[in-house]
Amino acid sequence: MRKGINIGIIGTGGIGKIHTWALMNNSDCRVVAACSRHKDRLQRFVQGLWEENPYTEEKIAPKYEIEKAYTNYKDLVRDKEVDAVFVCVPNALHFDISLEALKNGKHCFVEKPMCTSANQANELVDIAKKNNLILQVGHVWRFHKDVQMVKDLISKGVIGDIVKVKAYSNHVLWGPKGWFVDPKLSGGGSLMDMGVHAIDTVRFLLNDVRYVSAYADIRTRYGNYDVDDTDILFLKTENGIPVVVESGWNQTHSDGEEASVQIFGTRGYVRVFPTQAKIYVDNVYGDFVPEQIEPHNTLNTFVRQARNFIGAITGREKVLCSGEDGKHVIEVCEAAYKAARTNTVVKIPS
Repeated sequence: MRKGINIGIIGTGGIGKIHTWALMNNSDCRVVAACSRHKDRLQRFVQGLWEENPYTEEKIAPKYEIEKAYTNYKDLVRDKEVDAVFVCVPNALHFDISLEALKNGKHCFVEKPMCTSANQANELVDIAKKNNLILQVGHVWRFHKDVQMVKDLISKGVIGDIVKVKAYSNHVLWGPKGWFVDPKLSGGGSLMDMGVHAIDTVRFLLNDVRYVSAYADIRTRYGNYDVDDTDILFLKTENGIPVVVESGWNQTHSDGEEASVQIFGTRGYVRVFPTQAKIYVDNVYGDFVPEQIEPHNTLNTFVRQARNFIGAITGREKVLCSGEDGKHVIEVCEAAYKAARTNTVVKIPS
């Protein structure tokens, strides 16, 4: 009798490699199948002939060869030995593959953004609930130690009532190519690629608060492509907190690392990336930098994320980023794109 959860990987590019490596570092599961339309790339992938990853300087290497190789995702999701799938393909393909997986009784982890429309996201959430399956979305910042530490400070009321939030997620002097800049595959530009990180992380820090309205200026300023690369969003939460979100590619400057969230309260201020706190201690206002700081791009976040997914399947944990969470991010993006087109404030469905 086999032990653990059997995983299938759909998509063998950079993010597929990172998720596979993270899963291979979990003794409660085993990656047993992989799928790619590119046969040569697929064979190298299942044989473990890779180390590089496009996200950090950290080297990763597979721990074992993968038993099964598929060139059609429908064959993989129909494999009775596969319990769950990771969907690691271009954005516009997320919906069809995730839907097929859920229809075939597979638990599903889908990379961010969850899909390219709120209607699609809602359908995935509904079928996962109907079939009693785990649906998790890859907003990986939720698993960063600094983010969780700052969330704990906010939850304890250390900075008082929240006054405003500023967040950004930018690539400086760098921009993607390939499917990222093809709107038929990406569903959007830097907002769908980078902005979703900031939108979701703010929600997480504020106890998964919902956004109710969006105003936005979304443009293409740096590249010769048909998707956005410069996004400025003004959002309002259900409890009236104003949130400014910036995202972009090829930006000439960023206010620190490629990403940051700053929370301003009535009695203090906290920030992640870089992490710091300015708070009152015995009525003295001090500036603190925590002793334990993780690098922003650490791959340990992916290990924790995989552990959470497997733990949710086995009933030991609650999903930290559910299909509902992923859906709301798409709702915000849809509202922001509409706001930019119409130059109006757009309400976000509750």
